Amino acid sequence: MSGKIRRKVNNKLKGAFGQTTYHEHGATIEINKKRHKNKRALKKFPKKDRAIINTIVHEELHANHPKMRERTVRKNARRRIARMGRKAKNKLYSKYG
Repeated sequence: MSGKIRRKVNNKLKGAFGQTTYHEHGATIEINKKRHKNKRALKKFPKKDRAIINTIVHEELHANHPKMRERTVRKNARRRIARMGRKAKNKLYSKYG
């Protein structure tokens, strides 16, 4: 996707850990940090998908590849996180300050 990606924290997302909204000039990624602290909400997901960095990478993939299937996005997010170092994760996380 060409265009600008806006990133923000929205702790009022209903039932979602994150979401990507597309518009003509790019995309907006919203992350719900508060929901990641809710242990009951996290129980539905495998441990490898519970971290907030997984949600961030997942939504970044959606923004950059809007036609990619959900299953492929999940698989690619896990692969990217496994290859990322601590510095890269911190840099990405800091964008959602």
